[in-house]
Amino acid sequence: MKECPKCHTQYDDSMNFCTNDGFQLVDVSTPSSNNQFRHTQTKRKGGCLKKIIVSTVIVVIALIAFYNYIMNAATYLRAEPNQIGSVKAGGDCKVEIDYDGYVWLINHKPEWVDIDENDNDFTIRVNPNQTGQAREGSITIQSGKQLAQVVIKQMGYATRIKASENTLKFSSSGGKETITIATDGCGWKAQFPEWISVRENEDVVVISCQRNSEEYRTGNVIFKEDNVSTTVYITQGGLCNNCHGKGETSCSSCWGMGGSGLWYVLYAMSMVWWFWENQMRSLWRFWQKRMIP
Repeated sequence: MKECPKCHTQYDDSMNFCTNDGFQLVDVSTPSSNNQFRHTQTKRKGGCLKKIIVSTVIVVIALIAFYNYIMNAATYLRAEPNQIGSVKAGGDCKVEIDYDGYVWLINHKPEWVDIDENDNDFTIRVNPNQTGQAREGSITIQSGKQLAQVVIKQMGYATRIKASENTLKFSSSGGKETITIATDGCGWKAQFPEWISVRENEDVVVISCQRNSEEYRTGNVIFKEDNVSTTVYITQGGLCNNCHGKGETSCSSCWGMGGSGLWYVLYAMSMVWWFWENQMRSLWRFWQKRMIP
């Protein structure tokens, strides 16, 4: 079969020229060499693409199978300790993981708990409880089909509070002292007279007294949280509360020196001690030299 390349009229193989426009006929009974080459290339490309798709599917299936094996390899899973009690202020606790699998994960925890994960353990950080009520929650650990649970119970009230110092003494010129408050709570409050100031500075508490130009005075700073409290007794020097600084010798509190009696009692005791240390020891050595030949 032959065909005119211009009008595409087909003729028998015996014809060589088109009767319509005179163009030489071309044989269309077999594909050209170019068409054959293109067909071969297309076939090769299709085969490569098929191999790539099949290989990709095999790799994906293998990865999924390997992942399922890794995730479900454990036959047992234990957490120690599995129960934790926390005070109102919160705190940290380390939990050990015992299992025979490859990986483990935490799929549930309370909102008021933070967790730091390691290889075979994790640290629970319980936040302070400001709700005023006790609360309870649980952490769920999973390795494949194995599950373990850690129960956390946190108190909602303080059970102890203690100051590092029970008594503080200030001179009449005032000043400041620092103490620490040990408590299992997280929100103590202080009650104190107006001439005393209390402020919290990081891990310490600063107690300050104003200058005192009047009589010797005392006061209490009470640290309280929930149903527990602790008291710091404050004394500050000043004028004698009996003679009011007049310096009368008849005053039994300041001994006629016009100041706080407590300080002068201490001063008198120190003088007695000094006399004993210096004078009496000298007399004793003198007596020993006389009596012992």
